[in-house]
Amino acid sequence: MQKLSLNELWLDIFSGGTAYLPNSRLSSKSISPGTDILAEALTKVQGTGIAVYADMNLLHWDGATPDSARDLTILGETNAELAIHHHERDPKPQYDDMTMKEIVFTVPPLVVSPAATRVRADLSEIVRLAAGHSGLAGFVWEDAEDDTDLGYTPDMRLAFLRTAHADPLDLVPKSYSRADLSLPTFDDEAVETKLAEQWAEAHPSALVTLLKQMRQSISSQTAALPIFMEQSAVHTHWFSSWDDPKSLPPPLRPSLESHTYQAPEAIAAAARTQGKSVLLYEGIENDGDTDILARSLKADLGDGKWDGYVLDFKREEVTQGKYPLDSLVRAVNLSLQKHAGITDTKH
Repeated sequence: MQKLSLNELWLDIFSGGTAYLPNSRLSSKSISPGTDILAEALTKVQGTGIAVYADMNLLHWDGATPDSARDLTILGETNAELAIHHHERDPKPQYDDMTMKEIVFTVPPLVVSPAATRVRADLSEIVRLAAGHSGLAGFVWEDAEDDTDLGYTPDMRLAFLRTAHADPLDLVPKSYSRADLSLPTFDDEAVETKLAEQWAEAHPSALVTLLKQMRQSISSQTAALPIFMEQSAVHTHWFSSWDDPKSLPPPLRPSLESHTYQAPEAIAAAARTQGKSVLLYEGIENDGDTDILARSLKADLGDGKWDGYVLDFKREEVTQGKYPLDSLVRAVNLSLQKHAGITDTKH
């Protein structure tokens, strides 16, 4: 990282429903007593100028997730079951818009409910554990976007029933409005519309409550730690800082009204409205193909639209091997040697 002048390490401490810190209920079984990768990273970077952020993938867990934590569709399915059934009904291949390569169907990670008591307690506990590490620069919270297909868990339904006196299962989603489900002398369109609007706000409201509870888990001594939150719109992926705890978290604020193609300048401007600091995500197709990465960075760097850039090396199937930065370091060294007129590349 020093050779490449990278100044922040975003360390995965929680993903797939597993914590890579000790002493939490969701801690990986492979963690031996006394092993703490976050503490080790903070020790390694001392004197390097590299800041360490704790990175958490919040709502995408694995198949071992208890039933009480799983989010559900109106049919009582998890998002994974919904994807499987949709693929079974429509198995024709999908293609990547950029590469035109066929996208192999894979079952998506299980989404958990932000309203589940266990989810809130477990995620808040992991935040507290991470925040207790001296020298931590901040947090990165990913996968916290609202999904309008989910939210129909018993907890969410009961809470809505208590406040609105209606079960959301009885509300007709707009996607099913082609059928005439009216009953003479029973239906009231005005009431139905109002209830549907209330229900549309219930799931994101539960997500806001979860995120604010996590934020409150950070002790007063470290309350100023920055939090970056993942966002995406129109095939662009970025991170915005969540600056004001009283404001909506960035992923739950509207960013772009149109879902059609937007110029990079428009996307950057929209991101800028979400937080004081905005960072553009740069996907690594293959860390060995440094030319592709170089072209991508050249197109984005230096235009003043973004405050920084995030290189994702956490996908082993993409970044090829145990030391994913090696190929970039070799490319930089080779470039420097050519610039200095050195032809011997052995080092």
